[in-house]
Amino acid sequence: MQWHQRYDSLTGIIKNAKPLFDDDREYLEKIEDYLKSIKEIFITCEKDMVIKSRKTDYPF
Repeated sequence: MQWHQRYDSLTGIIKNAKPLFDDDREYLEKIEDYLKSIKEIFITCEKDMVIKSRKTDYPF
C-alpha cells in the first residue's frame, strides 16, 4: 500500500469519527493537521527522489 492510500484511509477515519466528548473534536483536528504536515513531507521527498533519479540517469 502506498503512503497516499494510507493517508486517505486515515483522514477518512478521522473525518467520520464521532467524538465522545467536546474536547475530542479538537484532538481529531490536530491529528488531521499532523497528517497534512506528514503528507507534505512525503510529497517533498518524492519530488527530491525524482530529481535525484533524473540526475543519475543523465550524468552528463
